[in-house]
Amino acid sequence: MQSRQHYAATLRRDFAYLLPGPVFALASFTSLITLFSLSIGTFIIWVGAALLPITLRLATWFANRSRDRVRAWGLEVPELEAPPREPGFGGLLRELRRPGAWRDLVFELLVTMPLRFTTGLLAFCWPLVAVGGLTYWVWSWSLPEGGGSLAELFGLVFPDAQLAAWFDGNLFDIVVNLVLGIVFLVTLPAVLRGLAWLDAHVTKFVLGRVDWSWLLGGIAAVTLLAVTWPVLAAIYGVHAALAGALALATAGAVVLAVRLPVTATVVAATGLFATALASAPAPGLPWPVPATGIVAGALVIAIVGLRHRWYLAVLTWAVLGGASLAGALIGTGGGTGGALANFTTFASIGAGVAVLAAVARTLRSSRGEIEQVRALTAQEQRKRAELEERNRIAQELHDVVAHSLSVTSVQATTAKYRLPDLAPEVVDEFDTIADSSRRALGEMRGLLRLLRGDGDAELAPQPTLAELPQLIAASRASGAEVEFVDGLGDAAAREIPATVALAAYRIVQEGISNALRHAHGARIRVEVRRASDALEVEVANGPADETRPVQPSPGAGLGLAGLRGRTEALGGTFAAGPEPENGFAVRARLPID
Repeated sequence: MQSRQHYAATLRRDFAYLLPGPVFALASFTSLITLFSLSIGTFIIWVGAALLPITLRLATWFANRSRDRVRAWGLEVPELEAPPREPGFGGLLRELRRPGAWRDLVFELLVTMPLRFTTGLLAFCWPLVAVGGLTYWVWSWSLPEGGGSLAELFGLVFPDAQLAAWFDGNLFDIVVNLVLGIVFLVTLPAVLRGLAWLDAHVTKFVLGRVDWSWLLGGIAAVTLLAVTWPVLAAIYGVHAALAGALALATAGAVVLAVRLPVTATVVAATGLFATALASAPAPGLPWPVPATGIVAGALVIAIVGLRHRWYLAVLTWAVLGGASLAGALIGTGGGTGGALANFTTFASIGAGVAVLAAVARTLRSSRGEIEQVRALTAQEQRKRAELEERNRIAQELHDVVAHSLSVTSVQATTAKYRLPDLAPEVVDEFDTIADSSRRALGEMRGLLRLLRGDGDAELAPQPTLAELPQLIAASRASGAEVEFVDGLGDAAAREIPATVALAAYRIVQEGISNALRHAHGARIRVEVRRASDALEVEVANGPADETRPVQPSPGAGLGLAGLRGRTEALGGTFAAGPEPENGFAVRARLPID
């Protein structure tokens, strides 16, 4: 049952992806080709300068719909949103410089029509052939007489074969159509899945983060292959098989030039040399380099010059020119004849393309370096502004908070000397206050060094789990009733990583502080325990003591948010919320491994 449901769901998904493809392709192609033609035709009067960015934005919209269809089918493809357009003429020019927009335009204009119409029409026709073949015996009587039959076609193809008298005629047609219907029906899921896979992966490849050179080089190579093959075979009289091999070599060199310039140069030179020999002599025609060869050679030189060092472009030009000249000399038996003009044309075009490509690459490299310098400058300015802000905050903390803590520490320390009649328990209270203020002052100074960017601040000792008893004792000294359940012990506490131990200490510290501020007089329970692969921390308190009416201290709400961020940064989980009977609990689980 589940397999049938999966089978039906897969068919529905593939059909839903393939059948609307031609409609979307037709809509995008017709609208974009119209706008693009108007843009190019009116660019000279500046109307196209405003219309072309609109065309690119529309191409990106159509491309994003194609991405949505691929994701709905089940294949991940990145969404490339168009950035907000900047106002003015400069914003229009920046839109024209956005590579992703041109890639989307090329895909919607050149790829979607042949791809979607092929896959969509096959997906539409395949089940029709299956249904037609399986039901042929039902509707075959409606076919007109004398229209020919499969039996007659079989007799023409195999004239020596004889069909039995009872098997001849309509019965033969019914059996053949039934077999075809069964074959098409059985292969329907695999065919639909293959068509959808091809369509989706081509879309992902082109609309993903593929280099534009691969895309344009592939389109140019396919176009060259389609044109060069019939030109060599029909016009230059080269054998069809050899013409196909030569066309494939010159077209393939265009794609190879993107990553393998030396290999592309060798392949292109071999193709041009062999073309000159195979087509010699060619009176009245461009020779030794046909027009398609000039285009292929110029594209190879251009791609090498744009993608690689300038001397590689010059080397490619020299090798291709030498190969064509050698082909001309050998093809004419040592004389050049009319081939010299053709060779001069190819060499001139190749030299111009090499120079332009080298200049364009230099300009692009310089612009990239300028952008990099600007990015580094902006980053340094942000760092400088951040450091100035941190220094300002550190100064404020030093002048206000640290000063107040210092005064509190001094007053609590000297109270027993300034007030000699104090009771012993009051003296102990002042000593506790002095100790807490000194500890807070020490941590404040460490924070100030960290804010000021002091390199030694990170080396300052941080609290560990071994100091939790001191924290609990200081909290008890303030009058709080704190129960501490130590589920670790000294040996286990030393095995906890320093970052996890520090986070646990801060969670306990903030949990107790939160309970003292908001639930005065409440009983606090602190538990630290080791799970299998994590350290669990819990700080819970009961309701506030109503017999001791102390107004809760308001907070900024940053303490718990900071603990959550600290916990999640270590890959742990954090929870804080009310407990039954008006209590509150803070719980954290910190992974150790």
